[in-house]
Amino acid sequence: MGFSDYSINFFKRNYSTLITAPLTFIILFGLGLTGGFFISTWYFAGQIETLKTHLDYSKDRLVVKEEQLNEYRQRELRLNIRKTSLTELTNSELRDLKFPRFSGHGERILLL
Repeated sequence: MGFSDYSINFFKRNYSTLITAPLTFIILFGLGLTGGFFISTWYFAGQIETLKTHLDYSKDRLVVKEEQLNEYRQRELRLNIRKTSLTELTNSELRDLKFPRFSGHGERILLL
């Protein structure tokens, strides 16, 4: 029995009371809706503010990481180190790469 079935049965059982005092029902129903709206607005405003703060912090960290990446690229150019294909990849491209797995028992993989 869902909420809508419960509501319908409630109104059927209390129909005579609702007919005798419709104005009271309308006022209380409106107050309930208004109160629910303001409480949910207050609650979700806090949730949204928390998420916005987290998003701003993540954006700031991303900017710092991009600056760090650019600094590493500049160092690499200054040191005149041999360029490889890995040094030119972005963070997301590096994350998408599939590297071969090894068991860790003395095996070594040399990436050129």
